[in-house]
Amino acid sequence: MSNSGDATVINDRYEIHKRVGRGGMADVFLARDLLLDRQVAIKILFPEFAIDPNFVERFRREAQAAANLSHPNIVNVYDWGKYEGTYFIAMEYVSGHDLGKVMNRCLEKGITLPVPHAVFICIEVLKGLEYAHKRQVMRDGRPVPLDIVHRDISPSNMLVSSQGEVKITDFGMAKA
Repeated sequence: MSNSGDATVINDRYEIHKRVGRGGMADVFLARDLLLDRQVAIKILFPEFAIDPNFVERFRREAQAAANLSHPNIVNVYDWGKYEGTYFIAMEYVSGHDLGKVMNRCLEKGITLPVPHAVFICIEVLKGLEYAHKRQVMRDGRPVPLDIVHRDISPSNMLVSSQGEVKITDFGMAKA
């Protein structure tokens, strides 16, 4: 990791700008991919988990499971790597909020999510989950199903972009 002025740069490629999220295992940052000149989200495993092989394997599995999926309703994973004793995943940046925050804002205002909007979100999530479960890859010249099951579908793992797109994230608990 290096410093470029005030910004931190991971592996001479990802310039970190600001933290945009925090989960149980990692922080998520808005960053710029300097090589491809695009915004990305960088998920950085907490250092205390980077010393536990089980957490590292779960983090790697998340990157690998999602990297094998390319669907409009699944966050794209671009890269995975190690830096300064911990690990990171570079992925598509979705400008917006997770569904949990959207629902909390509705509750704070004393309103419910409109039924057509809620149904739309459910359908988009189901499209992504169906794709993940039915996805096949070619091995030895024949299609092999990946059969990826997310296993951690919750409002915090569903992102709603400012354009209304719905994307599933966090395949850390996924099983094939």
